[in-house]
Amino acid sequence: MGPWEPLSGVAVHAIARNPRTGLYSGWRGKPAGRFSGERFLSVKAIRTLFHPKTGLPFPAWLMTLCLIGVALLALQFAVGTVLDSLWFARPTDVAAVLVEWFTGGSIYPHLATTLIELGLGFAFGIVIAIILAMVLSSNQLLGQVAMPSSMPPIPCRRSR
Repeated sequence: MGPWEPLSGVAVHAIARNPRTGLYSGWRGKPAGRFSGERFLSVKAIRTLFHPKTGLPFPAWLMTLCLIGVALLALQFAVGTVLDSLWFARPTDVAAVLVEWFTGGSIYPHLATTLIELGLGFAFGIVIAIILAMVLSSNQLLGQVAMPSSMPPIPCRRSR
């Protein structure tokens, strides 16, 4: 019998991926699938259990949402008991104020001002960057001052 106890007559053994060949193998190096009268997890079933990029049994965004939820829940119960309510607000109180601001419409002028300032700052930054690039590329002395020679060149990495 393998490393796992059989579940209702089905023996489930560890199946690992061989890094050299990239293939999945079952218990004692035998191919994954049915053999010796026991049923094993198929390769297709294993691949659907784990995310192909992260190797986690669930997507990374779900893990992030769970961690944020746990942190907010911990903060909800910590305010007033461990944390002073003068300095920290409960997440439910913050959500209630945000709902009130959006339904009442009092936040929209502030959002419009913020977005206008963001756009103007981005536009000014682009104009200043283009002017500086033109000045530094046309004058060799200013270009050498702006790009010190003490920095080694960064080699480009070849893709395989």
